[in-house]
Amino acid sequence: MTSYFKKVFGFNTIRGRLLLYSLLLIVIMISTSLYTLYNAKHILEKFDYMFNNDMYLTKLSVDLQTIDEQLLSYLTTKSSNSLRDYTKISDSLKISVSEMSRDISYDSGKLMLKDIGNMIDKYLSQGDAAISAKRGRNIVECNLRYSESKEIVGYINSYIKQLNLNQFHENTEKYFSITEKLKFLQMLNIVIIGSTFLLNVVLTFWFANKTSVPIVSLAQSANELAKNNFDTENVKVDTNDELKVMADAFNKMKGHIRNHIGELKYQAETESKLKDEKLTNLKMKNLLKNAELKALQSQINPHFLFNTLNAGVQLAMMEGAEKTGVFLEKMSELFRYNLRKMDTPVTLGEEIENVYAYIYLLQTRFGDLIEYEYYIDEDAIDIIMPSQIIQPIIENACIHGINDMEIGGKICLRVKKVDDIVQVIIEDNGKGMDPKKIQQICDLDFDKPANKDKSGHTTSIGMGNVIKRLKAFYGQEDVIEIRSKAFKGTSVILKLPLKKEEDMLV
Repeated sequence: MTSYFKKVFGFNTIRGRLLLYSLLLIVIMISTSLYTLYNAKHILEKFDYMFNNDMYLTKLSVDLQTIDEQLLSYLTTKSSNSLRDYTKISDSLKISVSEMSRDISYDSGKLMLKDIGNMIDKYLSQGDAAISAKRGRNIVECNLRYSESKEIVGYINSYIKQLNLNQFHENTEKYFSITEKLKFLQMLNIVIIGSTFLLNVVLTFWFANKTSVPIVSLAQSANELAKNNFDTENVKVDTNDELKVMADAFNKMKGHIRNHIGELKYQAETESKLKDEKLTNLKMKNLLKNAELKALQSQINPHFLFNTLNAGVQLAMMEGAEKTGVFLEKMSELFRYNLRKMDTPVTLGEEIENVYAYIYLLQTRFGDLIEYEYYIDEDAIDIIMPSQIIQPIIENACIHGINDMEIGGKICLRVKKVDDIVQVIIEDNGKGMDPKKIQQICDLDFDKPANKDKSGHTTSIGMGNVIKRLKAFYGQEDVIEIRSKAFKGTSVILKLPLKKEEDMLV
């Protein structure tokens, strides 16, 4: 709990300074308000006391005058209304007299008020006696009692006037005293308000300076950082608050960025050297490849062979050997497709058409020994892919999968959309593949001498070429999956992203 209050109200934090500053202002304002309220209440009490005394004496004087008039009216006219009013005012005066202090006191005002009370009692007794004499038709006694009551009223009025005069002087002194006190309170309030305002201004400027100077320094350093200037001095903050934490974190971040940029420059230079070396190697490979192509071209001209096949197709048609003509035409299509550059992309539909031509040649060669099935999603054949991908896989399925089967061999080609990819699945029901060989193909581990099957065909190299070109074309690793079980067949699943020809043009 102590640590929590220290954290919240600690003076070395921005929140703590704000809270202390706010609490200080609140305490000053509340103290000023309470002091002013107390003095205002005290002054109002004095004014109330003075007003009540004046009202009391005024009412007393009016009641005495009224009761005397009602007494005289009854004695002269014997009016019942006058008697009723006299009785009512008499009861009121008795209540007022009973509320007067009869304690022993040496205060002149209280002594005079005590005498007034006694005289009112005497007056009421004389008035009651006069009324009784009037009722008893004792005119002399009635006149005597009324004369004494009249004399008492005169004394009471003189006492009231004297008391009013004394209270006037006393109230005048109190008024001047209260006026002086009000002036003092007014000046005190002005001083407190002015002091509070000055304190508020000082604290505001002090707090703003303590807060804004580090923030401005941070902003300037951040601006220099945005201009790629990482050699600026570190931001220094003298306070031990959140701004110091921010400044330290900013300085560390700047150092890390500077070091990271240095590492990136070093890495970029290293990569540039490696790229130069790779480019040199690539040029050497291209030269070697051109030499190999020239060597092959020196043996046979592919276009001469293609034109010769076309001539054979025309000759077969002229002689009526239709089946031979179709066979040569499919072979010509396959050869023409293979003549295109390896780095020229094709659509999946074109690749499938090439597969159809290749399978026609296989069916012509092997007859009904191999069964072929197709399940093609026509909405998926517009995607772009590298050429000569599916035909080598089907060739592998024929040579290494079902070649040893005398009958019942089957190869199935499926094309379907799955989420954001197109799956091309080539399945066979052949003898399957060894898991080690599958792992070797997927890992492109061809440093070891290639294995040969009983037929003399080299394995793995064709699939390795397919996998390499798929990964290079799509720029990702997950492009192929091979599943196989012994004597139950093999499934090769190509995972082709949805990349269409218009995307390639962009």
